[in-house]
Amino acid sequence: MSNLTKRCTFAAALALAATLSNPGFAQEPSHHVHSAAATSSAGSTTTTAVDLGHKAGDNATIKSSIRAETPLEVGKKSRMILTLKDSEGAPVKLDDLVEMHTEKIHLLVVDPSLGDYHHIHPGKTDTVGEYAFEFQPRRPGEYLFFADLVPVKSNAQEYSISSMVVPGEPKPIEKQQQRTATVDGYKFDLEFENPNLVQGESTKAVIKVTGPDGKPFDKLEPVMGAYAHLVGFSENRDFVAHIHPQGKEPETKEERGGPELSFYMNITQPGYHLLYSQVQINGKDVFAPFGIEVAPREIPNTVAGIFEEVDSNLSRLENVIQAGSLDQVHGLAFWVRDLLLALDKAEGVPVESKDKLQISLKRLQSYADLLDRYGDSGQGDQTKAVFDRFKNEVKVVRELVKAPAPKDTAQATPLNNMNCPVSKMPVGSMEPGAALVYNGIKIGLCCAGCEETFKTDPEGFLQKARESVKK
Repeated sequence: MSNLTKRCTFAAALALAATLSNPGFAQEPSHHVHSAAATSSAGSTTTTAVDLGHKAGDNATIKSSIRAETPLEVGKKSRMILTLKDSEGAPVKLDDLVEMHTEKIHLLVVDPSLGDYHHIHPGKTDTVGEYAFEFQPRRPGEYLFFADLVPVKSNAQEYSISSMVVPGEPKPIEKQQQRTATVDGYKFDLEFENPNLVQGESTKAVIKVTGPDGKPFDKLEPVMGAYAHLVGFSENRDFVAHIHPQGKEPETKEERGGPELSFYMNITQPGYHLLYSQVQINGKDVFAPFGIEVAPREIPNTVAGIFEEVDSNLSRLENVIQAGSLDQVHGLAFWVRDLLLALDKAEGVPVESKDKLQISLKRLQSYADLLDRYGDSGQGDQTKAVFDRFKNEVKVVRELVKAPAPKDTAQATPLNNMNCPVSKMPVGSMEPGAALVYNGIKIGLCCAGCEETFKTDPEGFLQKARESVKK
């Protein structure tokens, strides 16, 4: 995971369901609202509340609802039913979903305090589109149920949200920044390549596991096709991520992993986040919690600095459009827009260009809105047409502010593979626009972190990528 984005992108972003008064009814998430970034100057950069992607559930094509067969109570098990329907109201069958990490439905459940987390896999019932599971809440409050799904039609990871209320006074979030957790005598240390986490900036993370004897622990058992699952929630539960370690995944139940697990992460919302690392030891699931704080994204305040970011993200935006991952267009288009809007106060903008710049920036805002609209509605041809105008307008702005020419990029033929050849996750699911060029072929990845593994066997991974090309 991922809209921690996806995973790599806290790329998977979901809309918060409204508070429910009736515990037997789940409301649908509200539609998202977009606005330009709010900024405040600080030194050579501008700290900004950046809109880097949809909230969890914004782009869900599957609607979910939850009901309990007995009233929910703290500490009491209840049989629950998850109902899945497509956009036309038809029941969603297991055949309509892609299996990811040994399961077709991952249900991520968390309470308002983020202190009670469950990872559940509902099972098929005799009723088509209904899936049963047992749930034992440990705390009162409104629980959100994030159904982590990949529909066959789209091959894109999405989250469908429903909710239910457990009677009682909800507990507040205890915001503790902790990167070490001890559970059942096992110690888990979370380290980041860049310890100062910033919204939207990718970073490598490592979890080191130490056994009760104080020695590095290398006996982690496979759990859902991986040696660990890392799930994270923002404090308001607007964003969620579900990601897996990099490197070779276990192929048999007898294989063991550890003592270090490497992840590639991109957290798209600033503020407090609680992460849960799920591993299996001696047949038991062990959950280690970590609390982290993510700083707001900073926009450079020089023309050269702004365009360096613009060129990088414009390339990623082109990648997602070529790959048909239109649900990922929004975050990149709006980030490029916000970068260019910052030119209004940037150092080095020629005075004589100010008036023309304002006109051009207004056109860019309109194009960004259209990219969002057409991308969300899956209109590929319109999205491509507007992107061409968007890109041309960026060129106009570049000339007006006398920005450096973009760096030469190798021309490559898009392979348009649907799944990352390394992780098998949908392309861009953890980092929108992630790709590499190999022998003149542009290959889509779930995140940039997979490039290192790809290089260990490029021909083998190229073949895997070819196997997931759209027919």
